[in-house]
Amino acid sequence: MRTKEKVKSGNVKPNKASTKPVKKNKIREEKPGKKNIQNKSLKKQIKAINSSLIYLTKDKQKELGVLSVQKDDGVFFCNDGSYKKIYMFKPATLGNKRAAFIKALTDRYNNRIRFSLCARNINNTVSSYMFMTVSFQADSYYDVRKKIVEFESSFLKDICAYLEIGISPCSIDTSLSFINMMISGEMKVYSSDILFQKKSPNLFLPLNDSKDGFFTVGKQQGVSFVGKNVLDPSEDVIRYINLLEGTYYFVVEIQGFNEEEVHLYNFSLDSKYCKRQEDDDSIHHINMSYYFTYLSHKSENVKSVYDKSFKWFDSKGIQIMPGIGCEKEVFFSDCTFGLTDFHNFQVSSPEIAGKLLF
Repeated sequence: MRTKEKVKSGNVKPNKASTKPVKKNKIREEKPGKKNIQNKSLKKQIKAINSSLIYLTKDKQKELGVLSVQKDDGVFFCNDGSYKKIYMFKPATLGNKRAAFIKALTDRYNNRIRFSLCARNINNTVSSYMFMTVSFQADSYYDVRKKIVEFESSFLKDICAYLEIGISPCSIDTSLSFINMMISGEMKVYSSDILFQKKSPNLFLPLNDSKDGFFTVGKQQGVSFVGKNVLDPSEDVIRYINLLEGTYYFVVEIQGFNEEEVHLYNFSLDSKYCKRQEDDDSIHHINMSYYFTYLSHKSENVKSVYDKSFKWFDSKGIQIMPGIGCEKEVFFSDCTFGLTDFHNFQVSSPEIAGKLLF
């Protein structure tokens, strides 16, 4: 049998691994650096911007179709989940650039854009105002605000400056004042504070509809029309409307197609009607809605306009129908520049929309 030999400490080197304790990997604690500080600053900024929306009272939310507003930016957060901003300009500045203006907007942006004309003819003297309402979609106001900044930067610089069209944004106060004027016929200066007060007068006069296309609001009687198909208007609508004594609103709303929607539209034509339309840059499709509302203190004027409008619009290649059953929705949507939503989109072109655009 082998005997155990004594190992002298001087003859064998000790095993380093066995004699030294194993060091455990410590998790390095990162000190808050520049990146962390920037992230915290960004989070605070996002929270502050999202919290800057001020909610209306429940009565005003129901009346105006708006949940909250951002006073400094002039933005409305509406019941339909969209954010809307209103701009103002003079109709005469468009001149013969209307089709080019529509095409530029629908080529570059996919936003819903509504043009609202409010005009009044008293003793053959016409005064008119033009408004443009742009809708934005996003998950938070922080994201919407970035979209608005980008839109205004490119819109004012690349489109308005190039076409020499002067457009300016409306504040919440200015928007409310014009909304009141369009409904009551009187221009009063309004403060946005009225939106947040529980005991405040209504913005709108009560509307009573007679279920036959006519309605009364305050001391005025009115009638609303909803546009259907437009073949090719042979004359500007504004020339006809300017002859009407009273107050009238004419609205054109547009939205551009994206590439996928163009393909789906062409596929639908082919599958339903065996009408193939090849993708062609020269053919430009857009979504379009249009409406017409007329108000007068004289009931005989309203009935006369009701009878004559069908014949006149039809003779110009424009098909309209009375707003029976939706008079209230059309009227308040017209008067609020689309804050209260109503739309009836159909496929059209920038050229046709331009001819309708006053």
